[in-house]
Amino acid sequence: MVDVAECSAAPVPVPEDEVEPAHPDPSSIPPDAWRRFESAALGVVNKIQPTVASENFRSAVIDYLKRLLGSRAGVQVFPFGSVPLKTYLPDGDIDLTAFSPAISDENLANQVYAILSSEQHRKDSEFDVKDVQYIHAEVKLVKCLVQNIVVDISVNQIGGLSTLCFLEKVDENFGKKHLLKRSIVLIKDWCYYESRILGAQNGLLSTYALEVLVLYVFLIFHRSLGGPLAVLYRFLDFYSKFDWDSKGISLFGPVSLSSLPNLVTDPHLPAIDDDFFVPREKILRKYAEDFSAPPRNSERDAQVFSRKFLNIVDPLKQSNNLGRSVNKGNFYRIRSAFDFGARKLGKILQMPVCYTVNEVNQFFSNTLKRNHTGFRPDDGSSPLYSNPYGDLSYQFNNILNDLTGDFEINFRNLQYAQGFQQVNPANSFYYGRLAPPPLQYQNTHPSDSQGRKNPHAYASMNGAIPCPPYPSGCLAWRPFIQPDDPMAMRARGIGTYFPDPRLCKDRPPAGRGEREKNQFT
Repeated sequence: MVDVAECSAAPVPVPEDEVEPAHPDPSSIPPDAWRRFESAALGVVNKIQPTVASENFRSAVIDYLKRLLGSRAGVQVFPFGSVPLKTYLPDGDIDLTAFSPAISDENLANQVYAILSSEQHRKDSEFDVKDVQYIHAEVKLVKCLVQNIVVDISVNQIGGLSTLCFLEKVDENFGKKHLLKRSIVLIKDWCYYESRILGAQNGLLSTYALEVLVLYVFLIFHRSLGGPLAVLYRFLDFYSKFDWDSKGISLFGPVSLSSLPNLVTDPHLPAIDDDFFVPREKILRKYAEDFSAPPRNSERDAQVFSRKFLNIVDPLKQSNNLGRSVNKGNFYRIRSAFDFGARKLGKILQMPVCYTVNEVNQFFSNTLKRNHTGFRPDDGSSPLYSNPYGDLSYQFNNILNDLTGDFEINFRNLQYAQGFQQVNPANSFYYGRLAPPPLQYQNTHPSDSQGRKNPHAYASMNGAIPCPPYPSGCLAWRPFIQPDDPMAMRARGIGTYFPDPRLCKDRPPAGRGEREKNQFT
């Protein structure tokens, strides 16, 4: 936080009833004024933007969970959401999704829960794992704390991976030194710390819903956006005036709620003075088409967009209402927050130059109070926790300037995940070999006909076939089931297993331990 020495006197407060609330049009703010305010906002952004330390520590946690779940159950784990996108807040969680062939979502979630529950009781574990929970919801979710960072692990979900690739390509296309990502960070910060309207688990906005709202602002006003604070004000100004009672938001225009379940966009868009608007919209449509998530078998009959209090269309799955988490009370709370934020920031933008920094700091007062000490819960420097990578706090001030994500790896992860939902999943496909697990997890029993011990033998339990005749350094994954196979996900029970002659001859028998008995037809 920077103090302005040249301003000796504070502005005299004026009673609210004597002044009309300021809400200037963003285009009426002079460019010089915007530069001063963006410079002041930079001090706030630097407090919350990812650092080298937080990036390294979060990567270490993800790597640990990958090795743990891979070694214990042969599960592939991929990150998605704000961490690989590099738009997370200091208190942000880590989102992971686990994949394993020939196993139901519930059984896989139970496996993950059991492994993490066991790990939290180990005194010699690499990281401190605690508060493991299994959330029985529409999307099976295992939550836990790893080294004081919240980790959410879903199972067999490709939607997050698709969204990650989509947002990465859009940010690359919009350019302006990752302005989209930097703006998402600042707007998430305002919604989370200042207005308390972010958090789907509490009936508020989800992060993805917020990102779609920001994307639409970029699509319409891209030419006039010069910094994160300008994007925040455009965001607040536009959505505080939006007719949420009769319209919803889609990436390609407002949607009339009276036309639901059909999604009919309003042809009367705001006046756009930008020659690149049409090409930009075409590129967004292409990306949305490229990364649209195909419905799973269980979702094929649920393809209707349902009206909620806040209606936001998922650009990658148009039947999905991203505002479905918002209840009635929070709907009015969110609208009030947008209006109050727009008015308050609008007043600040009309302040004299000497008050710029103080007023911007006041606008983000909760953020600065929460992060004024320089301690981040995700940089591995907390005295309450130790980590095998040593003290990373010296890297705190080293802001992560390059927000470019690894699109190639993210896209490869998406392709791998889609292999489980392809029309004919019986075909083998290759994936990079997992690193050998720690010694305590390695399988010391012979794994081939020659009696050799294979440190990767754990991976073959779900269909991963190591080594030749496949390419060196790769595993060949051969899902054992067809998606419409009526026997695929049935529990085998504990009695004698009678194989169905219609099934593949080389299918291995299913594991025991399930309580339900088969019902053959």
